[in-house]
Amino acid sequence: MFDISWQELFVIVAIAIIVIGPKELPRTLRSVMGLVRKGRMMAREFQDGLDEVVRQADLEDVRAELERTRADLKATGDAVVGDSREALGALEREHDEVKTILAPSSAPTEPNLPARAEPALLPVPLHGEEEVK
Repeated sequence: MFDISWQELFVIVAIAIIVIGPKELPRTLRSVMGLVRKGRMMAREFQDGLDEVVRQADLEDVRAELERTRADLKATGDAVVGDSREALGALEREHDEVKTILAPSSAPTEPNLPARAEPALLPVPLHGEEEVK
């Protein structure tokens, strides 16, 4: 803090003893130390106040960034929901088309045919036998 050497400090103490006197020196040192303590406390409070202001400014920046992010996410979510609804609508239309294609109509699709006769059972030649005609 101060660039004071031992020799300079010795001169200051000697002058203080001569000017203030040895009897009043302890009380004067206590007063000076109290003033130094108050000065440090004020400097610390000032620094804490500045830190709080900086922290609040950072919080405001973070809050604004969160609001922008939230708005972006909401817009993205709305877009995804809209796209999903469009895709679902297209799937429902395709389903309805397939249903109409596959649905049985009221008119028969096969003409009325006479009942088929059962085929006659013919003997199957065994291995090594010749077919009988």
